[in-house]
Amino acid sequence: MLFYILLSLALGLQSNILTIEWRPTICFNYPCTKSYLKNSFNIKDFKAISETGEANTNCSEDQFQISLQVMMMLVEFWDYYEDSRHEIWENVWREHGTCILPKVSSEEYFQVAIALFLNSEIQERLKAAEILDSNGKQWGYEDISNALYYKVQIDCFKSEDEEFMLETINLCFNQGFQWENCTSDFGKCESSFILPWI
Repeated sequence: MLFYILLSLALGLQSNILTIEWRPTICFNYPCTKSYLKNSFNIKDFKAISETGEANTNCSEDQFQISLQVMMMLVEFWDYYEDSRHEIWENVWREHGTCILPKVSSEEYFQVAIALFLNSEIQERLKAAEILDSNGKQWGYEDISNALYYKVQIDCFKSEDEEFMLETINLCFNQGFQWENCTSDFGKCESSFILPWI
């Protein structure tokens, strides 16, 4: 593993990024399956980002294999608003999972992402800051970062009536999978946005 960490530093890989999405905003944009309709966050992606900010993609031909136990965890924490879950998980693995450093198997890739998601306690921290219990209240970037204790990257969806809704939060991790401040914020968020509820 030390070899992969040193290699990633030599190649200029800055971070592993875990992207989580607020399900109600996703369902505002797309028709969602009944199982997806929840007032909660969901994993969207886990990828390696270079210092230039570009995602590394399709780094190897490693096989996609996951156990039933991991698949059940994916249904709970890395679900999709449409029915083609297995195909999407395989595509995510091939496109981004094969590039995560240190190098991991497909099973480990999803286990690590879920562990990072759960250990980050996003729901709990935002609830403690009274952000999750505030349907319609306006929030800003600093409110989210302060509640999470780390600088994060956020993106919003702009509705037809010009309202900005929190869509995704990027959490940044180093090659040792330790949470760290993101180097910049990003996205189409105005100075304030809401977290809609279903």
